[in-house]
Amino acid sequence: MKKSKKIDQLAKALNQFQAEISGAKKKEENPYFHSKYANLEEVIRCAKEPLMNSGLSVSQFPISGERTAGVETILMHESGQWISCECLLACAKVDPQGMGSAISYARRYSYQSILGIPSEDDDANEASKEPSPAQIKADDTALKKHTAEWVMAISQAADMPALQGFYTDCKNSKYGLNKAILAAKDARKEQLGNSTKEPAESDSVMAQNEAEIVESFVDELSKAMNGHALKTTWEDPLCPRGNEDVEAAYEARKAQLEISNEGDK
Repeated sequence: MKKSKKIDQLAKALNQFQAEISGAKKKEENPYFHSKYANLEEVIRCAKEPLMNSGLSVSQFPISGERTAGVETILMHESGQWISCECLLACAKVDPQGMGSAISYARRYSYQSILGIPSEDDDANEASKEPSPAQIKADDTALKKHTAEWVMAISQAADMPALQGFYTDCKNSKYGLNKAILAAKDARKEQLGNSTKEPAESDSVMAQNEAEIVESFVDELSKAMNGHALKTTWEDPLCPRGNEDVEAAYEARKAQLEISNEGDK
C-alpha cells in the first residue's frame, strides 16, 4: 500500500463514508450454484452517493506483470490526500481474455476492500439464533451439499483468476472453507500452474476428495440416533450409496438400531 504523507482528513472522511454506506446487495448469481455475490456494478452504485457526500473518489487503472494482470486502486480525498494499493492475479493464459478476466476480479475485490464495503448477508439474523435439533440436522446436510458444490466448482475453474474468485466467494459464504474445499483449491491451483501434470496424479487428487466425502457419510451413518436419522442420511442425494464402506456403515447401524429396539420391547 502507498499513501500521501498525511491521511488524517482522508481517514475522517472514510469514517464518515463507512457510517453512511449500506451493504452491497448480493444480486449476481454464481453459475455453478444458487449462492449470490455483489457484482462490481452494484458495489459502485451503493458507494456513489456516500463517496460524494464524504469528499472521496476512487480511480482504478489496469496493471500487469509477468503472466499477471490486475488493477491499481487509488482512494482520493478532496484535500489531496490519498492511499493506493495494487492487486495482481495470475493469468493462466496471457491473452486478452485471460488478462480481462483477472482485471475484472481484481477491480471488484479491490474497490470493495479499499472502501471497506460489506456485502449484505440475508442469513445474518438467522445465524445469531440458537439452532434447534432439526436446524442442526438441516445445517449438516446443507454443509455436505455446500462442500460438494464448491469442490466441483473449484475443480473446474478455467483459470487462476476464476479459481481466486471461487475461493474468495466460498470464504465469504455462509459455511465458508473446510478441509475438502481447501484440498480441491490446492489441487486445481497446482493443475493450472503445471500443464504437464500426469493424469494419474490428477485422478489421485480427485480420489482424495471423494474419500473425504465418503468418510463424512460413514461417520454420520454410524452415529445416527434412530431409524429416521439413519434413513434421512442414507437418502441424502449426496450420499455415495454405491460405496462399500458407506453401505457397510448403513447396514451395521441399521442392525444395531433393530437390536436396540427389540431390547426395549
